[in-house]
Amino acid sequence: MRFVLFLCIMMPMMEKTDRTDNRAARGKLFAENRAAARGTKVMTEGAAAHYLSYRIKKEESGQEVRSILYGKLKLTTRKIRALKKNSRGLLLNGEPVTVRQTVREGELLQIMMDDNPDISGRNHILPVPMDLHILYEDDNLLFMDKPAGMVCHPSKGHLTDTLCNGVSGYYEKTGQNAGIHLFGRLDKDTSGVVGIAKNKVTAERMQSLREQGLFRKEYLALVHGCPFRPSGTITVSMEEDRSEGILKMRAGTSPSAKKAVTHYQTLRYFSGGVRGNSSGDRRHAAGGDGVSLCRVLIETGRTHQIRFHMASLGCPLLGDPLYGDGSRKEKGMGRTALHAWKVRFPHPFTGEEVTVTAGLPEDLKGTMVRMKRGEKNATTSN
Repeated sequence: MRFVLFLCIMMPMMEKTDRTDNRAARGKLFAENRAAARGTKVMTEGAAAHYLSYRIKKEESGQEVRSILYGKLKLTTRKIRALKKNSRGLLLNGEPVTVRQTVREGELLQIMMDDNPDISGRNHILPVPMDLHILYEDDNLLFMDKPAGMVCHPSKGHLTDTLCNGVSGYYEKTGQNAGIHLFGRLDKDTSGVVGIAKNKVTAERMQSLREQGLFRKEYLALVHGCPFRPSGTITVSMEEDRSEGILKMRAGTSPSAKKAVTHYQTLRYFSGGVRGNSSGDRRHAAGGDGVSLCRVLIETGRTHQIRFHMASLGCPLLGDPLYGDGSRKEKGMGRTALHAWKVRFPHPFTGEEVTVTAGLPEDLKGTMVRMKRGEKNATTSN
């Protein structure tokens, strides 16, 4: 009964938000503007330019375009100068305008975001048709739910099977000449939310949000045992260790060590039928045969940060070959049990709060169900 209650609480948080908030935001911020701008596909030097669309609000009626660019969209003087030099850098209802043009409520202002969209991080990425799980999209941002086992960006050995290949194919299918600026990339084994900025200005702003601590990403992880404290903060500095011929992290002691901060909260402990022993109740001990579902928030984005920090507590992630026991298949998990669940940030142009979530994948849910079944069987046998 308690497990059913747990799923009733957690699953709506992880999946219902995905179906409602993300889709509503995607429709409101993207489809509406695309429909309003239909028929104004602009060509520049043989390629369709990428524009930011902004709908003029009632309180902005009567202002000059210049005021919207500086005040609302926070564009730099350098960017506005570049727009002024381009004959179609600024459009109002599909027609070229100057920065002195006054605007009225309901009008559509379009701002060219890349002067040369062909070099905006996409020209070397082959387009490949893929069934992408898109969580959120507007004129400047694209968020997807990356499956475990997929590499984010093309590299040696992965030239046509990456998430970016799929994005390039999606752009081609939907007629978008947007860029691919990946941020918040995930390891191959990690599933969940990944973001793409469609132009350089947006990419720069998202990076700024990260540096200010305004881009927050939360993970869900299945770990061995249970942290001694149900919640806490890990502040172990990190540095690279290649002594074994592979990239691994260790506690930092040299001048090159980097600060790393991880916050965690234990959401649920699954004993799997294991009872307490001489070392104490497994619900309060690291290691052991039990498994915990932890919610993890990172302030810094170091390589292997969550994997290393949770292992430093004596609670390595299930399936982790580097910081765990080396097994690649534990309790039904054929990969490291880490999922990027949620991101929250103020929109880089409107300032409105954006929340994007990706529901728990089947392998993590299946492992929890099996662990709960083990508890039930143990109780029945007693």
